Amino acid sequence: MLVWNLSSSKTGTSSSSSSSAFKYSGHTASVNCVSFSPTSGRLLASASSDRTVRLWVNSVRGDSDSFKAHTAAVRYVEFSPSDGQHLLTASDDKSVKVWTVDKRRFVTSYSDHANWVRCARYSPGSGNLIASCSDDRSIRVFDTRSASRSPVHVFTDAKGFAYHVDFHPGGTCLAAGTSDNKVKVFDVRAKKLQQLYASHEAPVTQVSFHPSGNYLISSSLDGSLKVFDLLEARPLFDLRGHEQPVTAAAFSPRSGNMIASGGKDNMVFLWQANLRSKSREEDASRTKQSLDRAKREVDKCRVLESKLGGGRSGRSNKENVSSTSSAETRRLEEENRQLREENSELTEKVETLMETVILMEKRITLLEDQVR
Repeated sequence: MLVWNLSSSKTGTSSSSSSSAFKYSGHTASVNCVSFSPTSGRLLASASSDRTVRLWVNSVRGDSDSFKAHTAAVRYVEFSPSDGQHLLTASDDKSVKVWTVDKRRFVTSYSDHANWVRCARYSPGSGNLIASCSDDRSIRVFDTRSASRSPVHVFTDAKGFAYHVDFHPGGTCLAAGTSDNKVKVFDVRAKKLQQLYASHEAPVTQVSFHPSGNYLISSSLDGSLKVFDLLEARPLFDLRGHEQPVTAAAFSPRSGNMIASGGKDNMVFLWQANLRSKSREEDASRTKQSLDRAKREVDKCRVLESKLGGGRSGRSNKENVSSTSSAETRRLEEENRQLREENSELTEKVETLMETVILMEKRITLLEDQVR
C-alpha cells in the first residue's frame, strides 16, 4: 500500500514522478479499500482479502495494528464521518459490521444480505444512515439510531447488482454503479429512483459525488471515467487515459478540484476537475431568475395574441361592411391570412415557453430539495 505526498509533487511536469510516497506492508493478501480518518488524516484504515482490517499511523514508520474483522474477505472500510471513532466494514461473509477505533471492539452487525457485500457507507454529517450494496442485487439502508437492525428501505434491481454506492453531500440521495453498466441516483427520502444514466459499456465500478453535489463521476471496466451534471441530468465529460479497466474514481473531498482514478493498468491518475464549484443556493437563484424571464415572455406573447385576435375580429367586421368593393375585400382577406399565420406562430411560441417553464419548475424543485 502506498500513500503519496501530493504537496511535493509537480503534476503536469516531468518531475511528477519524483513525488514522495510512504510504502506500508502488513497484509498477506490484496488490499481492497483504504480510508483516511476524517478528524486529522493521521490515521488510515485498510481492508484486505486476508479477512483483517489494519489501522496505520500515517508517518514514516507506518506503525499499524490489525484485527480480524470478518470470516471472509473484507471489501470495504470507512471511518464514521462525525468523529472518526467508529469503523464500518463490509465483507464477503454477507455482513456489515461496526467497530470502535480505540479498542477495536465490535459494536454491532447488519446481516440482512444474502450474498457478498461489496460496499458500505455512512451518510455525511452525523452518519445516522448506513447504505450497503451486495451481489444479492439489493441496496439496503439502515438507521444507526434504531434499536432494530432491519433496513428502513431496500432498493432492488432485477438486472444487476451494485459494485459501489456513495451518499450525496446533502444526504438526500444515493448513487450506485451497477454490473449492468448503469449509474443510478436514488432519492433516499422518497425511496425511488431519481436519475438513470446508461453511458458506460461495461460494469460501473465506483461512483463519487462532487462536494457541491452538482456533479457525479463514475469509473467503469470499459476503461473510461464519466462526469455527469446532476442539475441538467446529462453526461458532461468522458475522460480517457487508462489503458485497461478503471476500478476506482473519486473527487477530492473538500474542493472537488481534483479527480483521482486507478485501474488495472497499475496506474493512478490525477485529473484537474475544472468544474464550477458554485453553491446550490446560487444555482437555484439563477434558475429562478431564468424562470421569471420565461414567464414574462409568456405573458407578453399572450397579450400580443389577444391583440391580434381582436384585430382579426375587427378586420372581419370591416370586410362585411365594405363588401361592395372587391379590391378592398381581397386586401382584407390577405391581411386576415397574415394575421392567422402570425397568431399560429405566437401560439407555438407560447407552448414552447410553457414547456420551458415546466422544466425549470421541476429543476427548481430538485434544487430546493438539495438546499434543504
